[in-house]
Amino acid sequence: MKRRVAIAAFVLALAALGVAGYYWGPAAVPQGQEPLLALTPANFEEFRAEFNATADKPRIVALLSPT
Repeated sequence: MKRRVAIAAFVLALAALGVAGYYWGPAAVPQGQEPLLALTPANFEEFRAEFNATADKPRIVALLSPT
């Protein structure tokens, strides 16, 4: 019984580490692409200016939500 509990705790800890690495690990982008940006109220004006500066090229804004 004690061994089952230890194995279950180990599996849960391993799963928690995997989830943490997925959410807080570094994100990779293709060579030559600018790094990913999390849009916040603090950097929204910078985003707007950069978005409007390229009005002659196709642009896409993807808003993704987990819900």
